[in-house]
Amino acid sequence: MSLKTDIRKFLKLLRFREVKVGLLMLVFAAVLALISMYPSYVGFSLSGSLEKHDVMSVNEMLPSGDLRSGKVVLRSNYSKIVISSTNATIEETFTGEKILDLTQSRLKISVVEGAVDYTLTGSVVRYPYSLLGYLALVLMVSGSIIANIGLMKIFSEL
Repeated sequence: MSLKTDIRKFLKLLRFREVKVGLLMLVFAAVLALISMYPSYVGFSLSGSLEKHDVMSVNEMLPSGDLRSGKVVLRSNYSKIVISSTNATIEETFTGEKILDLTQSRLKISVVEGAVDYTLTGSVVRYPYSLLGYLALVLMVSGSIIANIGLMKIFSEL
């Protein structure tokens, strides 16, 4: 069979309104599904200071979204701090600068002595159009049903 005859057979299928509408809904659902996966990268930077007996839960301060990269920079002349994560709890005395990775685990920083200045920087990924995926699902299911109804009409005429 040649390509021309295949195209003619396909165009005969499109005579039926249900097949046309069903295929159009399926194409539209595929486009909406692709749009719903579009990512939006957002950078953030937060800074502040902690005094004696202050506790900071780092993950509660982060913006919503999937954390891709990030770090906490702690600066102090002399401080005694407790760093708690899901893996371990460390009590540490430090001067100068200390850098912690945000992507490892949930961090909680408590100041036992002194004062600490902190800076949180990083980036998160959001999917602002993700709700379009639900609409794509509804269109896909209903488009499949309508296209199948059209195909049943075609087979009943044979």
